[in-house]
Amino acid sequence: MNERSRSGSDGAARRSAAPSSAGTDEPGVGPAPGATAPKDVWRSWARARRAALDVGAVSAAVRAALVPWLAAREPTTIVVYLATAHEVGVARLAQEPALAAHRFATTRTPDHGPLTVHPLDARRERHRFGFEQPVADAALVAHDDVGIVLVPGLAFSADGRRLGHGGGYYDRLLAALAHATAVGVAAEALVVPDVPTEAHDVAVGWLVTEAGVRRCAHAPIASQPE
Repeated sequence: MNERSRSGSDGAARRSAAPSSAGTDEPGVGPAPGATAPKDVWRSWARARRAALDVGAVSAAVRAALVPWLAAREPTTIVVYLATAHEVGVARLAQEPALAAHRFATTRTPDHGPLTVHPLDARRERHRFGFEQPVADAALVAHDDVGIVLVPGLAFSADGRRLGHGGGYYDRLLAALAHATAVGVAAEALVVPDVPTEAHDVAVGWLVTEAGVRRCAHAPIASQPE
């Protein structure tokens, strides 16, 4: 996905998507770069590692893990992303009967400025980089209405730091939604001990992979809600 910077069968897929150990090489993919390596080197490694995964099985297992976790939360607006072919897909959560009390929204990447948030069922167009997004005149969702954000990333550290695509869109969105619970979404193979970060990078307080949902051990954002 461009950095804009989306159950029963899910359960079966979750069993088939056994998590791999972070740092274990996929065939043809070398070990993770060192923490001091440039972000572009990390991004190349993460994309190659992601390409070796069964993203369909991982996506189904991630959704299966999220359903009970989200169902236990107070009704709120959940921001999802519209996944590309190589990303873990989460937009189907809006079709889960167990989550009917929640509202769902997604983001739009404008030509200029920060991401905007719109109802998930808004009319869509295709961005020039290939992903779907709400049209420009779609109704806006107020930031105050958002309680949970599912955040894509190329890789995450175990303590919630995120490696994105480089545009800073989600960093700015998460800063604007500091009151909301941010959940990083990735395959377990892309959760690593460390990723390079800069001062403007915003971490997540939770991670979800095919192994389940977990609180980040030392999330750098003190304001992240439980």
